[in-house]
Amino acid sequence: MQKITAQLIIEIAGFPREHVDDVMGKLVENIKKEYEVLNACVEEVKQVKELWCTFVDVRIVFKNLNQMTVFCFDYMPSSIDIIEPVKFNLESMEVNGLFNDLMGKIHHYDMLLKNFKALNEMLKRKLEGKE
Repeated sequence: MQKITAQLIIEIAGFPREHVDDVMGKLVENIKKEYEVLNACVEEVKQVKELWCTFVDVRIVFKNLNQMTVFCFDYMPSSIDIIEPVKFNLESMEVNGLFNDLMGKIHHYDMLLKNFKALNEMLKRKLEGKE
């Protein structure tokens, strides 16, 4: 299993400004507890239209591809740039784990989406007086 060094950007937007700043601080703190962080640079919170926005540019060393995949699911980075290795030597077990995790998340989100759609339809019918 190869270690992977990656540069990632994670963005946060919301309001009020203090909340966005607080959430970013906690996010960076959690990442530093869970992962081998080489550096993390948090951009100053700025107002963009009605929202306050910031991002962190973070370089992390992941133990393997699976750990990087879990990070991506948990933190939803908007950008990933793999620094090392330049080439991957993957075993089938690692690729199997990656795709099984991916499919598990997709199925979970599909179930949530279907539940929200059904709830939306039910509420719509109630508002229209059809139930």
